[in-house]
Amino acid sequence: MPSPPRWFEPKVTLSGLIQIALLVCSAFAAFYGIIGRADGQAKDIATLQQVVVPLPAMQTDLTVIKNTIATKTIERDRQFSDLSARVDQNQGSVDAKLDKLIDGMTVLSNQVAALTAVARAQERQP
Repeated sequence: MPSPPRWFEPKVTLSGLIQIALLVCSAFAAFYGIIGRADGQAKDIATLQQVVVPLPAMQTDLTVIKNTIATKTIERDRQFSDLSARVDQNQGSVDAKLDKLIDGMTVLSNQVAALTAVARAQERQP
């Protein structure tokens, strides 16, 4: 067996034991620190996956809502156009009836004026 170097003295000292104990404790601390960080990161990833997984479904829901809004808007515009056309048509009918009423009232007024003139003329005659 070769002889040990001159600077190496195989002695068990308190400082050597403390160094070995600190080395073992550091190894355990590093191991559990890495495991703890990895566990925390795994929980973070699981949480993110729970949030991210529904996003495509939400996009589909938004698309359905947009299409429904567009369809309802087109239908509402069509109903409004139909209603507006009916109102315009009824307005023309109402205007024609009002014109007839005005003409009838004018004729009646003229007839009343004529009768009044005849009645006054007859009163003046002895």
